[in-house]
Amino acid sequence: MSPVSARGHRLLREAHLAPDLHAACVAALERPGRLWSANPAWSRLFLAWAAALGEPPHEPALAAAVACEFMATGYDLLDDVYDHIGDASALTRALPAGTTLLLLAQQALADLDLPAGRRGAARGALARAHRGFCAGQVQDYRLRERPTATHDDALAVMRRRSGSLVAAPCQCAALLTGAPWRVVGLAGRFGQALGCAAQLEDDLADRADDLRLGRQTIPTLLTRRHPDAPDLVEATTWVLMQHFLEEAAAVLHRLPADMRLDPLWTLLPATARAA
Repeated sequence: MSPVSARGHRLLREAHLAPDLHAACVAALERPGRLWSANPAWSRLFLAWAAALGEPPHEPALAAAVACEFMATGYDLLDDVYDHIGDASALTRALPAGTTLLLLAQQALADLDLPAGRRGAARGALARAHRGFCAGQVQDYRLRERPTATHDDALAVMRRRSGSLVAAPCQCAALLTGAPWRVVGLAGRFGQALGCAAQLEDDLADRADDLRLGRQTIPTLLTRRHPDAPDLVEATTWVLMQHFLEEAAAVLHRLPADMRLDPLWTLLPATARAA
C-alpha cells in the first residue's frame, strides 16, 4: 500500500463514521482513478506540483494529497445524485457520503502542521473549486432545457466544473509550499487546461449516455449536428483536446527556471510534450 493510500485509510478511520456511511465512502474511494485505485489521479497531481516546487513527500504533503482525493470523490458522489445514477437506496447513501468527504477534505487541510496562512489559502482553493462545480452543475441543467445550446456554452460548463476541480490540487500544492502568487496562478491555469482535456476524453467515451441524459457536451452537440459522421465527431473532439493539452504545456514553459519541471511534464502525453 502506498503512503498516500495508508494516510487515506487513517484519516477515514479517525473520522469515526457510522458503518453505512464509512462503507459508502470506501466504495467511492475505490472507483477507477480515485484514492484506492491503481492510479489515483488527484494525489498524483498534488504530489507532482509539490515535487516541482521542491517540497519532498512528508506527513503534511500526504495528508493534503488525501484531502484532494477526498474532494474529487465527494464530487463524484454528488454528480451521481445530480444525474440520478443508481437506485433510490444508492442515491440516499451518495449524498451524505459525498458531503462527508468534502468536509473531511477541509478538515484534513485545517489540521496540517503548517503555517495558518498557507492552510487557509489551500482551503480557499478547495472552496473555489466547490463554487465552480456548483455553478457548472446549475449551468449544465439549464443547458439541458435549451435545444439551441452552443459549443461555447458547453465549454463554459466544462471549464467551471472539470477545470475548477483539477485546478484545485495544483493550486493547493503551490499554496501549501508557499509559492509566489504568479506560480499559484499558473498552477491553476495548468490544472484547468488539463481538466478540460480529460473531460473531453470522458465525454467522447460517454456520449451515448450523455445523449440519453440530455447533457450538452462538445461530443453530443457534434453528434446531433452530424449524426452520420462519428469519425468527424471524434476527430473534432481530439483536436480540441490537443488544444487544451498544448495550453497546459505552454503554462509549464512560463514557470520559473529553478523549478523541477520533470514531475509536471510527466502529467502530459507525449504529443503535448513534443508540441
